[in-house]
Parts: sequence; structure tokens; C-alpha cells
Amino acid sequence: MNDTVLVIADSEQSKRAHQELFHWSDEIYRVSEKPPLEIINNIDKGIERVHIVGTWQYILRTATGSEEISPGALSLLMKRIGLSDEEVQPFLNSPLDDLFYTLYYGRRFEVLRRLCHHIKRTIQEQFSHIMVDCHMVVPERPQIVASSL
Repeated sequence: MNDTVLVIADSEQSKRAHQELFHWSDEIYRVSEKPPLEIINNIDKGIERVHIVGTWQYILRTATGSEEISPGALSLLMKRIGLSDEEVQPFLNSPLDDLFYTLYYGRRFEVLRRLCHHIKRTIQEQFSHIMVDCHMVVPERPQIVASSL
């Protein structure tokens, strides 16, 4: 892979999941829990493509632009990607992972993919010269379960 690609992963496990699928060299990976926008703002201008790889919570923080995700922000984001009030309401006062596992085990992968597409669109609007892809990883094992590809 050339030096115009950067992969931002929230953990070594997320990096492994991406590497197992793409087989890219270690040099293009940056493992960090920092927000991808902060990393992209500080990178070399030669970057043309960025892959963002992370777990549900990292992807949610990236989508909302906030470290702490309020029930209101979660509700608004989930409505933007196609969930109804009735689907989101039970999760507004429970741990964030409860919603992920409900979607994951309920085989609602289209919702997870829409979240990845939302991040892709949002970041590409801010950095028009960079192509972005987003991949969501299962927390328990290095496996990508949703992608904007």
C-alpha cells in the first residue's frame, strides 16, 4: 500500500480485524482512541484515503463528535440513520452497548452500515480531498461487522 492511505483504528484488535481483511502493512496504521477528525487535522496533506476502524462506542463517539454521548444525541443520531422513536426509546437510559447487541443479534446490519455511511459522509464533507471508509468491529473478536464499502 502506498503512503497516501491512513488507517485509524481505536485498538490493536480493530487494527487486526482490518489487516485480516485488507492485508496492508503496519506502517499505514495509527492506533489511537483520539477522535479521527483530530488525527486527520494533524496528518500530512498527502493523505488521500482514510479508513476509520473501531468498535460501536468509538464509532458512536465519532458520529456524534462527543466523548460523552447523551441520550438526546443518541436518539437524534439513530433517527438520522433510520430507527424510529419506538426502537430507540428503550435504550436511552441504558448502557450504549445494549443497543449495539440488540442490533447485532437482531441482524440489523443495515443500521450499523448506515452509521458507517453517516461517518463517511460527515468526514468527507469536512475534508473534500480525502476519501473515507468506515468499518465497525465486534468488541469481543477481531471481526468487521459493518462497513461503508
